[in-house]
Amino acid sequence: MVFDDFITDAEAEQSKALASPHLHKALTINQTTGAQQVDRVRTNSQMYMNHSMCHDHHLVSDIVRRMYVLARIPWGHGEPLQVGLYREGQFYEPHFDSELAQGLARTATVILYLDAPEEGGETIFPKRRQCHSTHFSHCCKNLSNVVGHEGAGRWVTAKKRQALLFYSHDADGRHNTFAIHGACPVRSGNKWIAQQWFRSRPYSGS
Repeated sequence: MVFDDFITDAEAEQSKALASPHLHKALTINQTTGAQQVDRVRTNSQMYMNHSMCHDHHLVSDIVRRMYVLARIPWGHGEPLQVGLYREGQFYEPHFDSELAQGLARTATVILYLDAPEEGGETIFPKRRQCHSTHFSHCCKNLSNVVGHEGAGRWVTAKKRQALLFYSHDADGRHNTFAIHGACPVRSGNKWIAQQWFRSRPYSGS
């Protein structure tokens, strides 16, 4: 689900300014050990807003509050807000936000587009694994391949101020395998996002 004008231009620009000094190479979670690591499947930069920012900063705390309301998730389930920057050529291959085998049960994800690239950077939902690994670049160059002959997949073109919401678990708690998603390479310009992951259970780091 996408929602236009979820934030203002001023909120987007202030969020980028707060995050910029703290950006570092993005990490992924090792599916065997659960440890965070640098991985070739994700090439962008990221940072986490600390507890003080999420709780006390008037702008950040208000954005976080709205993300909770949008996702209809109880207070205390959200992870710290993450801000990411994708420069030209940077991407994140299709993956699941929720990894139950590692005890990482994320029910919902909200992605805010703080800034949109001139070209590329689409968020894709292939709903199948045909866009993984060596096929990923081809899927992004030919987005009709994401949909496929079954008409299963979807993609979202980044739009500044827009919010994207999706759920990684069905109402009965089972993992939704169609929640697999990725970020296509930015072809021109920069893409800025802020994303909030919501756990299935109360999270001590919320």
